Formats: sequence, structure tokens, C-alpha cells
Amino acid sequence: MDPTISGSWHQPVRDGEGLTQMLLDNGQVLTYWFTYAPAEDDAPPAQQWLFDISQPGDGWVEHRPLWTASGGRFDQGLATHGQVKRSSTWMRQHRVDDDRLHFFYDYRGPGFCITGACWWDVQTGRHDLIRLTELAGTTCDNQSPMAQRFSGAWYNPDRDGEGFILEILPDEKAVIYWFTHTPDDSGKQAWMVGTGEVRLYPILPPALNVSIDFEQVHQPVGGRFGSDFEPTDMELMEWGELSLHFQAPNVGEIHWNSHFEEYGSGSYTIERLARPMLTECD
Repeated sequence: MDPTISGSWHQPVRDGEGLTQMLLDNGQVLTYWFTYAPAEDDAPPAQQWLFDISQPGDGWVEHRPLWTASGGRFDQGLATHGQVKRSSTWMRQHRVDDDRLHFFYDYRGPGFCITGACWWDVQTGRHDLIRLTELAGTTCDNQSPMAQRFSGAWYNPDRDGEGFILEILPDEKAVIYWFTHTPDDSGKQAWMVGTGEVRLYPILPPALNVSIDFEQVHQPVGGRFGSDFEPTDMELMEWGELSLHFQAPNVGEIHWNSHFEEYGSGSYTIERLARPMLTECD
């Protein structure tokens, strides 16, 4: 488990879900699993994201348990009545080679207990994941001065429970994942993903004037969890536009404009929450 673990991973036949993860500068692995919630009766499919930070072993990492957030609201996080809580779900991944992971999960849905014995709705799965993105700065051949400054996890403390994973790629492109909640009182999770380009505007160092524009942010919907997943159920909705602007280290501002009225438009400041470990090169 070296810095090259950092990036996005997926299984092509299950396009529309996957992992983004980073080996952090403290040696731990931060993983976000973007997927869907198991079907509940006749309820429509819902997005789901789970996360954890764990110390890796030699070529493997296990997240036991994964954490989840519920009760939040878009653009407010968990400020009202939401909470971050341990789930009964865990996952383990083994590094096969530079561009492949073997991924196992044990998902435990709602359960019940009687006189000390408990039962859950258990689903397990094994997938071989391949690399989707490579984080800049993870080898001596893919260096970028922007990676050290901007790759990592970002959030606003007043909106705890939602935030962003930002990946700076070797070609000065960027990928962003926005993990949040729906803009209603359901408390359900939502997530969006976009690709953009890093733009550096001339200014005297050490000041910054950098923008990252994501002109096409998408929200994958309609997917189902585990063995019920069918790629034909997926709908990649064009959610809107998003931009990040940085004028100081570790502090930025996000602006969004959604095509959906309920998400609206707005802006707020963000600060760095976690930083990836990058390779030291001569």
C-alpha cells in the first residue's frame, strides 16, 4: 500500500459505482464507496455513500466497520438532526498489482434481535476493480505542483456531514466527488461526480489564484445495490456546473449552479480536511 493506491477504482461492468481513496500523509487509507442503497419494498432506488479511514497492512486494507451519515440535508450537512454512525457493513481490498484491486464486502442491512440472538439482511460480494484515475504526484513520473496543493478531502465545518474529494490528475485535469444529501426532509444521501480542468492565473507567489471548473457534473441515479445492480437501470443525470477557487493555502470557495431547482445555486468556503501522501522525488 504505497501512494499509487490513491485514485478512483471501479468494475467496468458495474459502471456507475466505485471507490475513491487516498493514502494519507499519516499513513492511513481514506476510502469512500459510492454506491446505492438496497431496495426497500417499492421505494425508488437511492444513492448511498459509505466511508472509513484505516491503517493498511502489507498489500491490503480493511475497513471494519464502514461509517455512514443520515438525516442530513443538501447545503446544510448534519446541522439540523443528522448523524454520522457506524454501519454493520465492512469491506476489505487486496492490491493485486498497480492497476487492480480485489474487493470484498459484507453488507448488513436492517436486523432484529431476540434474547441476545441477532439476524441481519446480509449481502456479500467480490469484485475485481481496475484503476479509473491516477492521482498526480504518486510516482516520480506523474508529478504536478497542483497535486500537493489541492488533492484531498475538503469541507465546511458549518456543513459537517457533506464535503468533497478532489483528485488532481497528471494532465492538470481534476475529478471531484460531492458527497451530500437530498434537498428535502427525507435525510437520504446523494452524491455527484464531475471532471474539470485546473486553471492557474498569473500572480506573485506565495499568493494563489487558481480555479478548477467542472462544467459537467453528473448525478448517477437508478442503480441498485449488490447482486441487484443492472447497468441498464442507470441514468446519468446532468446535474449542473461547479467551480472551485483558491486564493490561499488550504482554503477555497465552492460555487455551484444546478439544473434542478431543488438544488439551486450558491457558494460557500471550504477548508482542507485531509491530504494525500505523495512520492518524494529528487
